Amino acid sequence: MSVLAPGSFHEGAIFQGLDLREEELQNVELLACTVRDGKLDGVTLTRCSFEDVTFERCNLSVAKLGGSSFRDVRFVGCKLTGIDWSRAHDLTFEVMFTDCVLDFSSFVGMRLCDLRCSGGKAHDVVFADCNLRDARLADMDLAGATFTGNDLRATDLSTCANVVLEPNTNRLHGTKLPLDAALRYLQHLGIVVPAVEA
Repeated sequence: MSVLAPGSFHEGAIFQGLDLREEELQNVELLACTVRDGKLDGVTLTRCSFEDVTFERCNLSVAKLGGSSFRDVRFVGCKLTGIDWSRAHDLTFEVMFTDCVLDFSSFVGMRLCDLRCSGGKAHDVVFADCNLRDARLADMDLAGATFTGNDLRATDLSTCANVVLEPNTNRLHGTKLPLDAALRYLQHLGIVVPAVEA
């Protein structure tokens, strides 16, 4: 039987090297816990609750979130590819990503105000119809990521690489963009920016 049995509650625990690949966790609650070096790829999290939890160097690729809640959860150095984060419980979604790989994941219709991400990469990630107001994504590689229909007011993407925004679909007042992305956006709008002479 898994250490994280259905309906179990754990507070202040440290889980080292969990191997739960392709398993299903149901109604598990973690409070103020740390999960390190876990092999959780393909795991199904059904109505689980994570509060004040840190995942360090874990692989949760293609995890299925099944209405689970993430409140004050930190992912550090984790592999998080192919996750549909919109399957999480939206009203309790408060996460921070640091030096993670988020490739091929999706955030659709989510409230992501104050989202904090730093380092790592998010290739081919979909941000669609999200409230990203005041979010800060720092030093991330966003190659192939799409931003469509989002509220990006006061969002800071200024230190990210490969930022491309869909023209006319995102709210951008006060948005901080890297120079190349800002120039591309202006070109989409038909605005010509003359080259600056050295």
